[in-house]
Amino acid sequence: MEKSIAAQVVDFAYSLRDDGTYRRPRDSELRDFGGRLISSSNDGESVVWEFPDGSRAEIRCSIAEKIMLRYDLCTISGKRVRIMGETQDEVISLARRLWDELEHLNQWRSARP
Repeated sequence: MEKSIAAQVVDFAYSLRDDGTYRRPRDSELRDFGGRLISSSNDGESVVWEFPDGSRAEIRCSIAEKIMLRYDLCTISGKRVRIMGETQDEVISLARRLWDELEHLNQWRSARP
């Protein structure tokens, strides 16, 4: 499976120094990946960038991490099924596939994603 852009950005952040330690990527480097800033903490310690494939990465002064996206489906009995993935397309695709596979049970409270 091909890595999401956010995963590539995290790898990039750890490749910027010869010794493999982390260096916070510059905003211009993140824009080169097609990223756009979507949130920032008041102190600038933590920022979240979203990329064209829908993946997201949290960039901090000391670490970078890809953010897992989630989608919850609810049953009539109140049970929740959480679908997680790196990109919005991946999460929606998995949620639709699960919903379709279990549709015959007629137990979904959630609409089809």
